[in-house]
Amino acid sequence: MKAKILLVPSCISRRGILTSLYILFMLVTGFFCIILTPPFQVADEPNHFMRAMQIANGGLVGIRRSPLESGGMLPQSVPIVTASFDKLKSAPQEKVTPNMITQAMTVPWSSETVFVGFSTVLYPPSSYLGAASGILWGRFLHSSILGTFYLARVGNLLANVAISALALFLIPEISIFMLSILLLPMNISLMASCSQDGMMLALTSLGIGCFLRCLLTMPSWKQFLLASGAGIAFGCVAAAKTPYLMMVFTPVLLVNRQNIRLIITSCCSGLSVFSIWIFFGLRPVMTKLAPPGVSAAQQVVFGLHHPGQFLWAVCNTLKINWQGFITQIIGVLGWLDTPFTLMTYIISYTFLIITFSTSFLYFCRFKIREEYFLRLTGFLLITTISLFCIFAALYATWTPVGKDIVEGVQGRYFLPILMLGTLCPFIFKKYEEPDNSQLKAVQIVLTDVAINSLIFVFMLFCYIVLCKTLSQRYW
Repeated sequence: MKAKILLVPSCISRRGILTSLYILFMLVTGFFCIILTPPFQVADEPNHFMRAMQIANGGLVGIRRSPLESGGMLPQSVPIVTASFDKLKSAPQEKVTPNMITQAMTVPWSSETVFVGFSTVLYPPSSYLGAASGILWGRFLHSSILGTFYLARVGNLLANVAISALALFLIPEISIFMLSILLLPMNISLMASCSQDGMMLALTSLGIGCFLRCLLTMPSWKQFLLASGAGIAFGCVAAAKTPYLMMVFTPVLLVNRQNIRLIITSCCSGLSVFSIWIFFGLRPVMTKLAPPGVSAAQQVVFGLHHPGQFLWAVCNTLKINWQGFITQIIGVLGWLDTPFTLMTYIISYTFLIITFSTSFLYFCRFKIREEYFLRLTGFLLITTISLFCIFAALYATWTPVGKDIVEGVQGRYFLPILMLGTLCPFIFKKYEEPDNSQLKAVQIVLTDVAINSLIFVFMLFCYIVLCKTLSQRYW
């Protein structure tokens, strides 16, 4: 039988069941997150809202007013509303009061515009498609600033869920681990806010889904369309955060003589998107503004004189903050001041391990790839360089010169890299068309019952945990 790359027809996650269940779960849980999370109480959400508003007003590229300040022209009353809930930030003892809500609701739109500086001006419009759409809808409905903010959250949630669901629909048979990442409380909170981080994870899932789908036998124009879509999705992720640039080359892991043109198409599409934004969007708004003691140029010079200092800083950071990174991957809400219980993290990591292992279990009957070691080396190279670049970027732009710890690293930055684990079964296994009779027992007992039930239980668990934690923290 001729060997070929094939998505296993045994439905680890049936096309209609788990994708539909995911959409329903996200809409319900996401809307509760929108309601229970007070305005601007997701990390850097005020800046994300202002960037989304700038894009909704047609400002796809920001404004650099001076070498030290970039931002955009916004109504004068917008910064007033974004500051209305500042006392909740990093203050677990504080709760939402009726006075806070009243004051924010009564602030009218100002006819005068002022220049406002915000660091999120560096991010591309693709990261805010949902939030900007919500703002435009709020403008159509003549909503207040606070009402428009909530509509921006709703728009971001709907866009993120639609993109993620499309990714799950494209690869239903092997999307079980991808789905488990999308269900993590941290990601749910990000998708239900104005943050760009939820969109980045949704685009990562779409890039993986489009690329794996294009490897199936289908008309060549569909394959190239999907390959281009994968490249554009990865390119948007890299444009949003440069350390993820290596993800553009993820399709190279599955290259062979038959699909080399698809791989080239995908990589070129991603690099084009990234290059266009860097040249036309990022470069015009770059500033020299940095925290006290921080200088990228001086940090580079220091690194040349002390070659081992950066590696020591990375190791020291992991040694000191590893517990924080582990918890933040699952979820630490608000401005990183609202953790879950220890049991929540144990259950979540157990769920991730089970779903990751299940991806391999369903391919146990297929032959090992002869070149799997080379592909595994490439996978480790892409993930390691991406992690390295995250630390390097924050070491240069956020860490005082010579400091022995990297400042600004957060666990949620690792989520897109973790999602690449979806590709691991393809790295190790060569797929041939399976004998359905041999897989029938596995399909019925393990897929249709155990896995679907496990996912449903974890969804219910995440819903309860999120609602309880947010209610207790803010209300």
